[in-house]
Amino acid sequence: MSQPVKMYFGLEDPEGLVAANAGAIYVCFGGNLYLKAQGSEATGWEPIPLAQAGSASIARRTPAGAIDGVNTTFAFSPAPSGPDAFFLVWNGLVVNPTDYSLAGGVVTTTGFTPKVGDTLYGLF
Repeated sequence: MSQPVKMYFGLEDPEGLVAANAGAIYVCFGGNLYLKAQGSEATGWEPIPLAQAGSASIARRTPAGAIDGVNTTFAFSPAPSGPDAFFLVWNGLVVNPTDYSLAGGVVTTTGFTPKVGDTLYGLF
């Protein structure tokens, strides 16, 4: 599996408040999404315009499909609008898109297999 992406959650803009390494993602429950472009301080957060991704807000959705250590196919309903507007979260970490495929509302994991006790959800 590829290196997981660190994800943060909060109620306000992270710029100047949340120190993180480059590549981290911040979900603001006001509906905004931010990407840490560079550095490891509390600056360098760049907003990701959700309107361009086809959505005005982000929701956490749990897929259908057994989390049993064998199954690698999970279905989301409604389906995400596309891979650019979708994040898969496994045990609290954002999964690198190279470790799964998304076709319509169906995710197939390729870099890992969720087992009993794991959590899996989508943000879109």
